[in-house]
Order: sequence, then structure tokens, then C-alpha cells
Amino acid sequence: DPTLLPLLNAQVGDRVQIGEAPFTIAGVVAEEPGQLGGVFGLAPRVFLRADEVAATRVLQPGSRVSYLYQFAGEAKPLAAFSAAIKPTLDSTQRLIGSREGVETLRGAFANADKYIQLTALISLLLSVAAIAIAAHRHALRHYDQAALLRCFGATTAQLRTLYAVQLLTLGLLGSLLGIAIGAAMQQGLALMILPDAATRLPALGSAPVGVALVSGLLALAGASLPALLRLIRVSPLRVLRRELPPLPLAAWISVAVSGSALLALVAWVADDVKLVAVFVGALTGLAAVLVLLARLALLGGQAVQKLSHGPLRFGLAQLLRHRFDSTVQLGAFTLALFLVALLALVHSDLVDSWRAQLPPDAPNYFLVNIAPQQQADVAAFLQQHRLQASALYPMVRGRLVSKNDAPIAATLPPEDRDNPTLRRELNLTWTATLPANNAILAGQWHGSQRGAAISVESGMAERLKLAVGDSLGFQVGDQMLSARIGSIRSVKWDSMQPNFFVIFAPGQLDALPASAIASV
Repeated sequence: DPTLLPLLNAQVGDRVQIGEAPFTIAGVVAEEPGQLGGVFGLAPRVFLRADEVAATRVLQPGSRVSYLYQFAGEAKPLAAFSAAIKPTLDSTQRLIGSREGVETLRGAFANADKYIQLTALISLLLSVAAIAIAAHRHALRHYDQAALLRCFGATTAQLRTLYAVQLLTLGLLGSLLGIAIGAAMQQGLALMILPDAATRLPALGSAPVGVALVSGLLALAGASLPALLRLIRVSPLRVLRRELPPLPLAAWISVAVSGSALLALVAWVADDVKLVAVFVGALTGLAAVLVLLARLALLGGQAVQKLSHGPLRFGLAQLLRHRFDSTVQLGAFTLALFLVALLALVHSDLVDSWRAQLPPDAPNYFLVNIAPQQQADVAAFLQQHRLQASALYPMVRGRLVSKNDAPIAATLPPEDRDNPTLRRELNLTWTATLPANNAILAGQWHGSQRGAAISVESGMAERLKLAVGDSLGFQVGDQMLSARIGSIRSVKWDSMQPNFFVIFAPGQLDALPASAIASV
């Protein structure tokens, strides 16, 4: 890993010691596709041949070894593969998607995903508002042209075809241009963040292109059809009388149908109907309030007009002469400014929340796989270099197999029996001191009391329907251990400290082979 060389003050060709075996640095890995997630996946790596690992003697009794197969491809084939492979996995295997399995980063990913969805919604609404205003201005410029065409014998059907072809052409060109700009911006942002990132981005598939085209055309139809329908229904008498026909019922129906289809498409793509519904509901209420305020402002402007002179009086007269258009435009511009301000506020709040998740003294490194005979040397090294470290937590691997002497899966509803916690081994530790960033929610912490008591993380307790007083059975190697839940605690997973789902009281796991973990 290239980030490891400056940390070791080494370069290609130097000799390094890994465990109990010396190695020569043969090269630097320029790119590693699909890095393993989790806090340990963020650490620098060393790549060895499989037959050289034994010489390092880093694998000791109690060490954790994981095997990873990675699959990449388009979303649809991967989804089909996932559906086919999941039923064949045994209890030691897991299929982890790009948004799963990283407990410490799951909240950050969820917040970022919500922000992106909100940004897409706001961008879409701003685009609809801009299209509606542009379509209105376009129609105003072409009413006389349409009236002249009607005088020359053009029928409503011919005008409909003429303007529909223009609208469809503009919609397709605009959507394609937007897709090209979006793809270019994606590549540009990737290059700004990491020069090699653009080469690792997936190819632009047909699904996002199709969604972009359909959403663009739906937005165009919903925002511009009212003006278009009014344009094609203009009377030839428009040449003599400056009158416009009222908006037909079909215009409002087209807006409702296009808007509903667009919102359904957005909700389907975002896979969050609740977010879209809440946002649209709140926005509808806000738009109604803004329209009311715009009407009140125009009424106030009418009073001011009577007392004003010159350009101000003339400008207010123009606004009051077209009350409906003025009300809509005032409301639309105010709403657009509000949405932009909301986006800036949410962005600032999201960044601040990310920064607040990690305290200034958060650790930067994890020390893992520390054998018992190495713990004294590690502690001396940390003290010698005045490094502040967490406590050394011994760790063994065990599988939860029973609850109150019954198989754990049999105690759960059928829909909860495929829980990942039951299909993998857990990291088990023991300590008399409640770790930092943990808080007792129910029961009592076991402290230094020796006995068959454990503390369970609240999320695990909720998923597996566990309560204080329940007896859990664990299989650790070829041994079976049983312990009673003495407390349920919350865990701050994003603290970057060693955290555990299950903590035993001292005296139960001490005789088992274990490695230790700490953070610095």
C-alpha cells in the first residue's frame, strides 16, 4: 500500500519485518479494486503470497482470518446474482452489498444518501419552476404568431403538432445535454478528489440514462403544457383583440398527471416514498402560504400605488394589471430562493454533524492481533512514545447458538431468523470496566463480579428479542459457554474505539486463547 511507505520511512527495495519473517518491498500497489469495508479496511495493507504467511507467525490461536471474494458489474446482473447466491450461503458466510456491513459508516452513508436525494428533489423542482416561467414567456411571444397562423387556415390539430414537435425536440436535446454535463461533472469531481478515481467509476448504464430522459420529459410536460394548450387554443380574433382564452381543464389535468408520474418516478428511484411524500407535502403547504403572502403584497401594492408617482406607480400598475401572473411569479421566485437556502442549510448541517461524530481526540490507529506474550512489549512501546491508547481488550471468536436452552433461531419469528448476527462469529471480550462511549440502558453492569454474566449491545438485543435475565449459549471453538444477560447497553459505533456486541464478566473466557485489540 503506497500510504505505508512514508509511515515506515521506507522505499521499494528496503527490508521490513512482518511478524517473525523479513521481507523485501518488491513494489507498490497502485490500485486495489473494492477495498474491504470497516475501520480495519481503512488501514494500510501489506500483500503477501499465501504460502509466505505461515513464516510470519502472525496467525496465533484466537486470530481472526477472513476470506473475501469480490464481484463487480452492472446493477441488474449483480442483483440477480445476489438473489441466486444468498440461499446457498451457510452460517459462516455473508453477502455484503456496497451499503451494508460497515457499522461505523452506515449512519454517514445514510445521511449522505438523504442529502443527495433532497438535492435531486430540489434541483428537479427548481428546473420545473424555470421551465414553467420560460414556457410562459415563450407563449407570450408566440400568441400573435399562433393567431396569424389560425387566420391563414391552420387548424388546432396542426398547431398542436407544430408546438408538440418543437417541445419534444427541445426536451430530448435538453435531457441529452444534461446527461452529458452530468457525466462530465462526475468524472471531473472524481479527478479532483482522486486522480485515479475516474478510471474506477462504473460505466454510465442504460438505467440512469433512461430515468434522466423520462424525468426530463415529464418535468417539461408538466411545466409547459398549460402554456402550450393555451397557445394552440388562441382565437384568430387575437389579431384584433388582445384577449387570451382561459386555461382549459385539460391543462390542469396534464399538470396533475405529469406531476404525479414525476413524483412516482422520483420516489421509485430514491426508494424512499416517505421522504418524497413529506417533502412534497411540506412544500405544498409552503407554496400555499407564499401565494397568500404574494396576494397580500399585491393588495399592499395597490394602496401604495395610489400614493406613489413616476416609475414606481407605473411598475405597480403593471404588477396589478396581471394579478395572477404576478402572484405566481412572486411565489415561484420566493420558493426557489427558499429551496436554495434550505439546500445550503442542510449541507452545512450535514458537514457539521460529520465533524461532530469524531471528537478531536479520536484514535487514528487500531492495534490488532496482539498475542498475550506481546502485550507487555506493546504497552511499554506506547508508554515510551507517550501515546495515549485505549485499554487492551482480549478478544475471542464465538457463535451465538441458544437462548434459554433453545436454539436461538427457534425463538425468533420466521422473518428474523436470517439475521446476520446468527450467521457469523462474534468478537467476544471481557472486562470489569464499562468501556467509554457505552451506556447502560437496562440492568446493572457486572463490574468486577466474577460469574456467568454478560452485557449485550442494545441493537443486537432489539434484533434478537433479548432481555435482561435471558440465558445465552455461545460456541467458542469446541466449547459451549452459557451466561445470563445482566445488562443492555448502547454503543457509540462511530467513536473509532474498540466496541463489542457482547462483553463477558471476568473469569469466564480467561482460559481461552485470545488476541488483544486497542486503539491509539
